[in-house]
Amino acid sequence: DMPDDLVRRRLIAILVLAETTGLRIGEMAGLTWGDLRALPGEHEAPVYGLRVLRKGARESEVPLRSAVVAALGRHRADRNILESSGVVASLPDEQVPLLSIIERAPGGKHVAGAGHLTKAGIHRVLTRFFRAVARRADEGRLRADFERASCHWLRHTFAHEVLRATGNDLPVTQQLLDHRSIATTGIYLKADMSQRVQAVLALQDRY
Repeated sequence: DMPDDLVRRRLIAILVLAETTGLRIGEMAGLTWGDLRALPGEHEAPVYGLRVLRKGARESEVPLRSAVVAALGRHRADRNILESSGVVASLPDEQVPLLSIIERAPGGKHVAGAGHLTKAGIHRVLTRFFRAVARRADEGRLRADFERASCHWLRHTFAHEVLRATGNDLPVTQQLLDHRSIATTGIYLKADMSQRVQAVLALQDRY
């Protein structure tokens, strides 16, 4: 129901980036357009990835869906307008923040020097959205869920979706989530009741 404006476009960019990569918000905060590159290999269409600094100062490549690149591009266009109007400084392409302010910089802990949203800034955008959803929710349980929703929930969503899409491939999911231990990844293998029912009904009758 949000109007199609720069606030909505940035929110979508943050949501799709978090939900389809599993990145921690601290990992998203420092990303620039210089971290985006075409991934090598034979693909039907160009596939892009992000060079991300993970925990322990380790770099990794995170593949992106084309819809994510498109959403980030729409947010980038809004940043370009701010640059042309002098609200933020013009930067070389490789230094432009992937997630940027969309108004005159308020200062403080939410924005870094080049107009990056900091970890605190991304957290504020998402928690405000979750609280707004809670206020609009009709059902009590759903309202309570969104009142206590955290940014980390998007990482959980990614984990469950990847496991479902890969047939519970733990090693792939572990690498995408950047877990040191595969036992941590295994926590997400909590099948819901419908999956458990389907699994039991699929068993062969022996008697």
